[in-house]
Amino acid sequence: MHTIGNQKHGFLMPVLRGLHLIGLAMFLGVIVANIVMNRYALNHGLLLLASARTLISLTSRVVLQGLALMAVTGVPMAALRYGGTLPAWLYAKMACVALIAANSLLFLLPAIDEATRWAAVSAQHNQPLPDFFIWLAREDRLGITNLLLFVFAGVLALWQPSLQRVIRRPNQ
Repeated sequence: MHTIGNQKHGFLMPVLRGLHLIGLAMFLGVIVANIVMNRYALNHGLLLLASARTLISLTSRVVLQGLALMAVTGVPMAALRYGGTLPAWLYAKMACVALIAANSLLFLLPAIDEATRWAAVSAQHNQPLPDFFIWLAREDRLGITNLLLFVFAGVLALWQPSLQRVIRRPNQ
């Protein structure tokens, strides 16, 4: 591992790592809280469900802010660590982050908003409507897709030294 400017940028890397961890907490913390809140509200009445879904719609935007913070801090951390030549695994990780962002903006957030809207309509009609469950299932599938991409990106980040060795072996 090659670190550019250990002396000059020694203070910057810990700051970037700290901000990166804050972004991770925003990303995963809100996802876990939203899942728990949704599962609880599904079993405790339509009025609570409608209120919980409104909160879920609002806090889901924090997830993207956490992802953005991780991306904004991850790029300079990679530049400081590797310089101009980034390893191949890092490009795959950046692609995962881009796919998560695109899936969230184009599909997941609209599905969350529609599920929230149908939860409110269900509460007004005092019965769960089929459209709510359709949008909730779509939201679940899209969210699982994002979580799988996030886990894959995490695996890439954690196993990066062994991936570098695998990439370098054929050249030796």
